[in-house]
Amino acid sequence: MDYYSEVILITGAAGSIGKELTLNFLAVNDVQLVLVDISEIGMFQLLEEINIKYPKLAVNYFIESISNKEFVQYLFKEFSFKRVFHAAAYKHVALMEANPCSAIVSNIYGAQLIIDYSIINNVSQLVIISTDKAVKPINTMGRTKNVIEKYAGLRSEESHKTNLIVLRLCNIYSSSGSVVPIFKSRIAQNLPLIIKDSKLIRSFIKPKEVRNIFNYIFHNSNLKGIYIPNNSNEIFIQKIASKVLKGSNKDATVYPIVYTYLPEDEKLKEELLNTNEYRIKLTNAPVDLLDTYKPTSLNTVLLEECIQDAKMYQIDSSIEKLILLSSN
Repeated sequence: MDYYSEVILITGAAGSIGKELTLNFLAVNDVQLVLVDISEIGMFQLLEEINIKYPKLAVNYFIESISNKEFVQYLFKEFSFKRVFHAAAYKHVALMEANPCSAIVSNIYGAQLIIDYSIINNVSQLVIISTDKAVKPINTMGRTKNVIEKYAGLRSEESHKTNLIVLRLCNIYSSSGSVVPIFKSRIAQNLPLIIKDSKLIRSFIKPKEVRNIFNYIFHNSNLKGIYIPNNSNEIFIQKIASKVLKGSNKDATVYPIVYTYLPEDEKLKEELLNTNEYRIKLTNAPVDLLDTYKPTSLNTVLLEECIQDAKMYQIDSSIEKLILLSSN
């Protein structure tokens, strides 16, 4: 199945993943894109890049929150989407730990709206971008992604016309907000590099590998379930620091690196699989399908209470419910 002349919604279009999706699609003729992002400057920069690379192509764009129900209703009424790629989310662990209500409303309620309206409107393919921090989560951001993975699983079981995919990604090397550009910025200012622990390790994939994953998903519209990259690499952050220093013509043996401490809401090492999940290898695919030893369960009544508490800024109550929702 090709995707020419399709109307495609990309949320979080100005972020690292959303941008990859957008530019990937714009390389295809006759595709109609609808881009959504809450960041004004992010959208401005994305549109500037589009105008330079594809000056003859026009896109529809909205600077708005996907947590605005009236806006989401408008989107699905105004456009007949064939595919939806939901990349909009708050992703910074420390910032979301300090703003749990915002994390719950955006990452859970906003995603819930996108999932529900996609299914109601018979969108053919819906892709929810998740993160390895959803696995055995110990922080607010990871817990919100864990919960929406569960919600997506439940809705997928009920949906007969919408193929719902959860794409659980690890870190994208050199993406905006990641450790590489942070290191480069500090080196440019002659500041010491900050590493939270000498044993800190993260899984990475390259931007090119992300594009390969998206292309595979685009051309296999019958996919359903949770998928993870099968070519990620675990790298010590200390090693990345040395590589960035070398690329900046700095001597890694003498450049100051300050080791601080690992907060309680971060892990030394993230995982892509839960203990109740196992990989299923696919032929000539950049991803593996995950299956589970136990069925998905989610207390939807508690979920709605958690969202309402977050909307009302009942902070302690919403956090307590979020922990319960993501604990099994």
